[in-house]
Amino acid sequence: MLKLRFFTNISHEIRTPLTLIIGPIEKLISKKVTNEEIPGHLKLIHRNAHQLDRLISQLLDFRKLESGNLKLNLTQSDIVSFVSEIVHSFDEFAHEKGITLHFNTLKKNLVTIFDPDKIEKILNNLLSNAFKFTGNGGTISINLSLVFDYDEDEFEEQQSEKQYVELTVKDTGQGIKSKNLDKIFVRFFQTGKENDNSGAGIGLALVKELVKLHKGNIFVTSKPGKGSKFTIRIPYEANLNSSQTESTESIESTHENSNELITGEHTDLLQSKIMLIVEDNPDVRFFIKSHFNSVYRILEAKNGQDGWEHALQTIPDIIISDIMMPDVDGYEFCKRIKKDERTSHIPILLITALHSKEHELKGLSYGADDYITKPFDLQVLQAKVENMLSVRESLKEKFTGTVILEPKNVIISSPDERFLQKAIEIVELNIADSDLDIEQFAVKVGVSRMQLYRKLHALTDMTVKEFIRHIRLKRATQLLVQKKMNISEIGFAVGFKDLSHFRKCFRREFGMSASEYINQNSIDKNIQ
Repeated sequence: MLKLRFFTNISHEIRTPLTLIIGPIEKLISKKVTNEEIPGHLKLIHRNAHQLDRLISQLLDFRKLESGNLKLNLTQSDIVSFVSEIVHSFDEFAHEKGITLHFNTLKKNLVTIFDPDKIEKILNNLLSNAFKFTGNGGTISINLSLVFDYDEDEFEEQQSEKQYVELTVKDTGQGIKSKNLDKIFVRFFQTGKENDNSGAGIGLALVKELVKLHKGNIFVTSKPGKGSKFTIRIPYEANLNSSQTESTESIESTHENSNELITGEHTDLLQSKIMLIVEDNPDVRFFIKSHFNSVYRILEAKNGQDGWEHALQTIPDIIISDIMMPDVDGYEFCKRIKKDERTSHIPILLITALHSKEHELKGLSYGADDYITKPFDLQVLQAKVENMLSVRESLKEKFTGTVILEPKNVIISSPDERFLQKAIEIVELNIADSDLDIEQFAVKVGVSRMQLYRKLHALTDMTVKEFIRHIRLKRATQLLVQKKMNISEIGFAVGFKDLSHFRKCFRREFGMSASEYINQNSIDKNIQ
C-alpha cells in the first residue's frame, strides 16, 4: 500500500506540471494566443519544466542517499548573497500569487563552508512548500543569522559553545496539526486527505537528509491556521582545508555518527553500509563483491560459522548466503541470525543451485527474506537486495512510530521488538540517571557498543544518544500531563542536568515548549 500510494502521488506530481507544459504549447502551436499572452505562456512552461526537473532530481537524490553515494561538495563562499539570490528568484512567483516575500539578514556578508547545490535544494523545497500552503495576501519571511549554541550531547559534563548558520523560513499559511509535526519528515508521508495538494511526500524528507549531510539540524514549529516556521542550523566554518573536505565527503547521511566517539576501524563500520557475503566458493564471492563494492562495504565469509562470527561483530545491513557450505550450512546460519536478538533484523538472501520448491520453502521457513537460484542474473540479485532493504525501511518507520512512541502499549512478538522493549525498559529504569552513558547502556542491554549502535540505527534510524533522549522526553510528556511536578522538576527527573538544555531538546522534539505542550493537551482533553 505504501508503494501504491507513493506511485499514485508521484504520478499526480508529474502529471500536473506536464499539463501546464503541454497545454500552453498546444495553444501556441494552434496560434490561439495573442502576442501579448505569449510571454505569460512561455513563463508558465518554463516554471513547470523547472518544477518537473526538481522532482526528478529529488528522486535521483534519494537513490544516491540510499546507496551512500550522495556526497558533499564543499566550497568557501558568501552564504548571504547565495541565499539572497535563491530567495529573489521567487519574486515574480510571489507577485503572481499576491504574497509578500521578505529576506532579512543582519550581516551583509558571511563567508562560510557549505555545499551550494545542497543548500539550494533545501531552500527551494522549503520555499516551494511555503508558497504551496500560503494563500493570497500572505507573507513568507526568510531570515539568516549567525548564532551561538551548545553541542547537543547531554552526556558531556562541559559543553563547548559553537557557532551555527541559522536559516528560517516562516509563512502565514495553513500551518500543520500538532499530531503531524513529528511525521512530516518521514518519507512518503501525506496528511491523508484525498484531494489536497500535499505532494508525493519526499520534499521534506529529502531536506532533512541533506541537512544531516551538512552535520546540521532542522526543526519546525507551527500553529494550524497561523502558519509554520522551519529552522535549519548548519555548523559555521570559516576556513576550508583539505582535511575538512576529505572527512566531510566521506560522511554518509544515513549513518551519521552524531558525536558518538568511536575511533579507528569501528568508525568506518558505523558509517558504512555493510554487506556480508557467506559463500564457500571464492570465485562466486568475487563475482558478487565486484558488483556491489561501489555501494557497500563488503565482508566475506567462507562458511556459516565464519559468517556468524562476522555478523555478530559488525552487524551488517544485509547478508547474501549460499546454502550448501561445509561446517555450518546456510539453513543453520540463517536460523542463528534470525533467532538472536542482536542480528534478527538483518535481511538474508539465500543462494542455491537446488531448484526444487521444497528447498526454497525450507530456506524461507528458516527465516530467509528472499531466495535466488544459480545461475542468477546480477541485476535480479540487485533488485532483490534493494527490495529487501526497502521493506526494512518500512519496518523501521513502523518501529519508530509505534514501539518507541508508545512503549507500554505494544504487544511484543518478534526478536526485534523484544530487543527494542529491553532497550526502552533499561532507559526507563535509569530515567533519572543523568550519568547513563553509551558504554553503560550497552552493558545493561547485553551487547557491545558496536552491536547496540548498528541494531538501534537499523531499527529506528536513531543513534544511541538520540534513542535515550527520545525516551527521556516521552517520559517527560507523561509527567507534564499528570501536572504533579513543575517543568524544572520534570527536567531533572528524566535525567537532564541542565534545565535550559531540557527546554531546547523538548522544543526540537515536539515543536513546542513544555508549557505549550501542557496547554495543548488540556485543550485537546476539553474538546474530547
